[in-house]
Amino acid sequence: MLFVRQLVLTTCLLIMACTAQKPAVQKPEKPEDAKQMDTQMANCKMSGKSLAECRAQLGNSTSMTRPKDAEEAANLDRFDAQKGAAAALAERLSNCTGTKAQCRDQAKEALSKLMGQNLTEEELAYDLQRAGASKAQEVIKACQANASTTEEKKACLRSDAAKAEAAKVSGRDAGKIKNEDLAKAAREGAASDMATIMKSCMESAENATAKKACLKRDDLKSTMAASMGRNKSDVKDSEVRESLRQAAQNDALMMLQNCNKSEMAKCKEQAKTLQAKASGKNASEITDSKLQLDASKAMSRNLADKMVACVEDAGENASARALCKERLAASSVQSADLTQSGRKLSQTDLEVALQQAALSKAREISEDCTGSRQECKDILTERVAMSMGKRKEDLTEKDVETIMEEGAREAGKSAAKACREAREEDANATCEDPVEKYMQSRKIEKSGDTKKDDVQKKNIKQNMAKDLEKDAMRVCLEEASKAEADKCLNELKTETADVSAELFNDLSAKAQQAKQKRAKLDASREVVGERFHLCMKAAQTQEEKDACLADMKNKTSIAGLSEKAEDIALRYRGQEVAEAARACNMTQRAACIQQVKDELKQAGMKER
Repeated sequence: MLFVRQLVLTTCLLIMACTAQKPAVQKPEKPEDAKQMDTQMANCKMSGKSLAECRAQLGNSTSMTRPKDAEEAANLDRFDAQKGAAAALAERLSNCTGTKAQCRDQAKEALSKLMGQNLTEEELAYDLQRAGASKAQEVIKACQANASTTEEKKACLRSDAAKAEAAKVSGRDAGKIKNEDLAKAAREGAASDMATIMKSCMESAENATAKKACLKRDDLKSTMAASMGRNKSDVKDSEVRESLRQAAQNDALMMLQNCNKSEMAKCKEQAKTLQAKASGKNASEITDSKLQLDASKAMSRNLADKMVACVEDAGENASARALCKERLAASSVQSADLTQSGRKLSQTDLEVALQQAALSKAREISEDCTGSRQECKDILTERVAMSMGKRKEDLTEKDVETIMEEGAREAGKSAAKACREAREEDANATCEDPVEKYMQSRKIEKSGDTKKDDVQKKNIKQNMAKDLEKDAMRVCLEEASKAEADKCLNELKTETADVSAELFNDLSAKAQQAKQKRAKLDASREVVGERFHLCMKAAQTQEEKDACLADMKNKTSIAGLSEKAEDIALRYRGQEVAEAARACNMTQRAACIQQVKDELKQAGMKER
């Protein structure tokens, strides 16, 4: 008996000793811990060390569970380093004692080491602004932690101290840093923190019930509320979903941008896993089509930020502005391409990407701006133009009003999508009203005429349903055949038809189907017509114009449209004129309509 006891005791001691020899994986308890871990990895890479050397130096500290597969583990390390790059660079630049040019050169060298390749000046401008935003987040958080009222917390979002610190780090003129930039920094910082909370919760959840409970965590709303200077009780469930969705999309894109693309299957699975954990889903729910759509959405936001930074850095140098478009648009589109087909991107592909970048920037400014309609319109005009590599003087009144209209609809349909997700889990979830969200973003009021307002509401919802279908159609039209495009569209049904059902929840099932059918047809026509229009605007030779027509005929076939391609082009012309008439007010309408006619004529469309 004594022998048995001694054997048991010896065995237990051996097990404890062996366990102690294995370094415990250090998991973050708070978002700040995860950010510190990522920053350490970034700093290590910036010093010139390899991933293996940095992992050996930092041990098992990581913001997520490390995969057993060596390539997947390396992908995650690169992802962590990129997540921490902005904060790490902000630290270095805050402590830089050289001239502005010297500090900029040091930043470029550090980032090139982190990326493992030489960074261009166009890319550097974005990374410097990203570092400045990281520093602004830090200052705003500290300011809000010391504030005692919601008004004081909101005032932190206009902090001159935050602007000064961001300017010091990024090398920008503090006068160019707007309140909207601070609001964006705070909002995106909070979204990243919320995603970290979700990922930690999802990893520790033992079953499906526990995973669902993660989305109900109290600290999600409190984190969001604190960043916006609002009361937690005023934050809707759908707002939490929308914030998490954008953060999850950003994580998926960052993984795709930094993983080893020679093993694309692993890249996609890791991107899906990241996206699922950040948004409270199962990775199995995310199809390749869904991943492509979300990566494209994140890419549009990312490209817009890169273009704004690059164009601001270029100043009045037209050649430098042209390089922003040339170097950033193509690399951004390719970084989000799941197929990695290596196909040469057409000018149309690039113009569509820049247009979507401008749309994302219009939505962002519309939501973040708290000034008057004219003040918001001014900053929106400037930033939207920069997103496309242009000056604000290059945009017509029709351009501005149309993009404002589309940006407001983007905000509204995103609210509808977030509400749909929230109410799938909880029928009593609180939601933003999509039409009210549109009105707030558009900075307009109801007319007060019940009938007129009701018609307007129906039109807004129908256009949102169409825009949902357009998002899916842009992704699926890249497929090689109609059969593959149909499969893609079916996989994105939860992003289109299911959300339309939320928009039209006051209608019968039959009426909903009619609305959705019309939205899908209109979307197909507009996406094909839009591509042709952008292609013709960029075409310089007859050969290029012929290629535009060939592309339109091909996309018409893939979209399954029965009309002739030429008829779709004419229909698009009429749609553009009608859109300009809707977007512009009574005093601007005639000029807007003439502007769009002139633009269509310049793009090679015949007058009617």
